[in-house]
Amino acid sequence: MDEILDDVKKLSINELRAKLVELGENVGPIVPTTKLLFQKKLARKLYELSSPSTQHPSIDRSLTDGSSPTSESDLSQRPSSPPPKACNENNQSKEGSSGHTVENESSVFFGVSLPQGTENSEGNELVYTDKEQALKAVKKFSGARFKVFKTKTEAERFSLQHAEEICPSPWKQNGPKSENGAIATLGTGVSVESSPFKGPKAQELTKLRKTIEEGDVTTVESIIWDNPRYLISGGDTPVILQEGPRYNALHVAARTNQASICQLILDTLEDPSFMDKLYGHTMETDSTRSNRISFVIDLYLNTPDKGGCESPLHFACKFGFPEVVAVLVSHPKTDKFLRNRYGETPKDVICSRASNPSEAMKVEIKELLEGQYFIPLIRSEDNTTQPVIGTPWSPEYNRGGSVGTPPTSWSPKDPLMAVKACAGPMTPAKAQMFHRRWTTPPSGSPDYIKRKFVMTKREDSEKGLERIGRELAREMNVPWVEYWDFLQTYADLTTEDGLDLLEEYLQKQSLALCIEEALGKLQLLSNSNHSFMYNQMNVSQQSGSVSSMASSWLMSPLEGIVESRHEGLSEIEEITNEDLLERLQGNRPTLSNGGIPRAASDVMRKSVRMD
Repeated sequence: MDEILDDVKKLSINELRAKLVELGENVGPIVPTTKLLFQKKLARKLYELSSPSTQHPSIDRSLTDGSSPTSESDLSQRPSSPPPKACNENNQSKEGSSGHTVENESSVFFGVSLPQGTENSEGNELVYTDKEQALKAVKKFSGARFKVFKTKTEAERFSLQHAEEICPSPWKQNGPKSENGAIATLGTGVSVESSPFKGPKAQELTKLRKTIEEGDVTTVESIIWDNPRYLISGGDTPVILQEGPRYNALHVAARTNQASICQLILDTLEDPSFMDKLYGHTMETDSTRSNRISFVIDLYLNTPDKGGCESPLHFACKFGFPEVVAVLVSHPKTDKFLRNRYGETPKDVICSRASNPSEAMKVEIKELLEGQYFIPLIRSEDNTTQPVIGTPWSPEYNRGGSVGTPPTSWSPKDPLMAVKACAGPMTPAKAQMFHRRWTTPPSGSPDYIKRKFVMTKREDSEKGLERIGRELAREMNVPWVEYWDFLQTYADLTTEDGLDLLEEYLQKQSLALCIEEALGKLQLLSNSNHSFMYNQMNVSQQSGSVSSMASSWLMSPLEGIVESRHEGLSEIEEITNEDLLERLQGNRPTLSNGGIPRAASDVMRKSVRMD
């Protein structure tokens, strides 16, 4: 049986579905979470066909599923055994004068183990041949365990041990509670996670569903971030917002043409901080968190509903929502070949229930389902080699492959190449057209357009191809991003998000200039004070015959200057970044207390008066 199951696991999803249909089995949606069930189903069927007379099918099914047979036909296959009776001193019964007891005739023995610190007040031997009496003993002592043995000796040995030593309780803590209370270490060494958030009630879930249907992105975002349990249940599964057909949040958003909410849900689920917030910022590894996120995302994208076994992509295609289809197919975990109850893929149900379907809408959705392609621009880090415009590339069909045209030869002396710009996603046909127009000037164009195309690449060696690609992306309505060294990230500065990044950068630069200007003024003030003190020391050394009164009169302004300098420094240190932006606009910035710090001109004025 194991060998057959191993062979079945080597089959792809399409091959597995074809085999099951060939054998006359009912096939539902085969996704990564249900694939193992169908593999076992096929292996069981093949095993029954290979040896139909060796074992009863019901027994084989129970053994494969790991359950025990419960029907009368299954029980008839077992060897009959005499009714069990207790084998302790109180329950022993003798048969005649031979002295033989029932325990010699019993085939199984039930040993009961008590938890540590619990005493057997009755003093009976905790070994039974009757399962009912063993269960009564277990219920009498909280935390007790029982186990079946073939010999009485093994059962007695088991009953003398503590239950914690044999089978640690998975819910009993074996250490101090963590500071945040989110993870408790258990007796098995496994950590059990508990979320600090409570599961929402049915009325609250209904409110969220209606908010999604209305398209209120701000409210939906606020709700799911205030309580992550609105999206993820206690078993790391999608929360059901509509019980009848069992719709999750992505089902609801796809049915009501809410592309922005679909994107919000996917972005939120992929945010590691969202998962950390759900479990109280647990100290799990990055690998564990990544696997958990991947599992939840797969369930949201590919879980079928209860009615027609359709995924969110089925709904978006069936009702004719191209924007929602674009969001769903852009995620690499979306199964575009998932079949519903009637064996139809999303491509088969395009606009089948659309209110006003058009041929252009059908073509657009069909192109989106064919794949999402990108065209990269690859440059060297030091721009010492010619840039390369990569061929159309798709993460779905080119997994692990190169994103551009690989060099014919490679040497350790060659500069490091990196993707500096990227256009996409787009359909395969549009990707081919974009690549052709990006690499060569349009045919039949006037001479001045061809000259502009060539001169742009020659005059601007650092951003020439990016400028051409940027204009082409705007003309063909294709998403575009490029790498900006001063921002240290990829961005499209023609979009609102790109302009926000640029504005944030300019604000930081403005603040840095204000701080630099303030430090320069402080340095000038310090240098002026040192110069004045040095001049006064020279004067005092040369005029040794000056009286002490004159010396006191001469040094008193210096003390005032030094004191004012310290006061100005202490006040300037209290200036915040926001104060610098407002108060360093003129030559005489005001301090936080409303005063004006003494500048170098004040010091020079005093020195002139003293001279």
